[in-house]
Amino acid sequence: MAKLTNMGESTKSSRSTAVMVASVILTVVLAGGAAFFYGRSLVSLPASVVPCIVLGFAASYFMIGISRRVSGNDSFIVNYLFQGALLSALACFMFLGSNYTIGSDDTHREEAVVERLYSKTEHSTRRVGRRYVRTGEPYKVYYMELSFSNGRKKDIRLGRKGFGAHRKGEKIDIELSEGIFGIPVIKSGI
Repeated sequence: MAKLTNMGESTKSSRSTAVMVASVILTVVLAGGAAFFYGRSLVSLPASVVPCIVLGFAASYFMIGISRRVSGNDSFIVNYLFQGALLSALACFMFLGSNYTIGSDDTHREEAVVERLYSKTEHSTRRVGRRYVRTGEPYKVYYMELSFSNGRKKDIRLGRKGFGAHRKGEKIDIELSEGIFGIPVIKSGI
């Protein structure tokens, strides 16, 4: 009988670990998708992401019983943090993604001025062991800060060719469309 009890605890533990790993992977994928849609939308970070985070953690508090049953973990803090991060990433992805995809098909061209061109040096990562990562070779990432006629500013990541093709003070026509929530979305032009 003792063997069956240990086997049941082992199954519960492995299920809990699998659910936590799956929720972390899903959270990273959803956050990456939300970052993509944020990069293509003309909205400030506090106006779009902060309400989604608050909504995600508020919903997580009320769904804590479901989280305990699914994960098999009795710790309130662990369940709250994992589920809050997952629901926040889901809310950001749904809000920005639906604004980008379901918006109006009518596009208009808007003129933007290149305020500045700048680059950042980042380092690639290199795995040197099972648990160890070391910084690798440096590389440059190029950005352009655009200023729109209504006062909005947006930093846009460029490739090396795009960085060399633009100058400070240059006017660029960018194709925008209106999202379903009224947030302008960059469709093309860069």
